[in-house]
Order: sequence, then structure tokens, then C-alpha cells
Amino acid sequence: MNNKNCVHECLAATEFGQVVICKECGRVNLLLQNMSLHFSVEAFIGVANTLNEASGKIMATAQKATRPPPLKIVKH
Repeated sequence: MNNKNCVHECLAATEFGQVVICKECGRVNLLLQNMSLHFSVEAFIGVANTLNEASGKIMATAQKATRPPPLKIVKH
């Protein structure tokens, strides 16, 4: 067990949450409002990849829905 105190470094912060990593033990903490999730680096990267894939699909679907229908060529 590591008896050293955690030394946190902020990796990212937005209005939605914050990601910090401990320089001593390597644990990644995802802080979302009143919830805190703790991950190994490998597990965090896996979760981040899953979220990136899902958000990409959501954004692609949203872009398709907001596109105007294609123009039709009308010949007289």
C-alpha cells in the first residue's frame, strides 16, 4: 500500500467536470458535480475511448437531422 499523500494534477476542467491524476499513485479521478469516479490509467483510457465513440455517433446523427433536405432539380 502506498503511504504517500496524493499529489493531484488537473488534466482537464470544464463546466461539466474535472479530471485529475495523482502523481504519486497514478489514479485518475473523474469529478462530476457530487460524484467522483476513480480509475487506473488503463481503465480511464478505455472509458474515455468508449465515451468518444458514443459522442461521435450522437454528433453524426444530430448533424444528419439538422441538414436541410437536398434541393430537387425541376425541369420545365
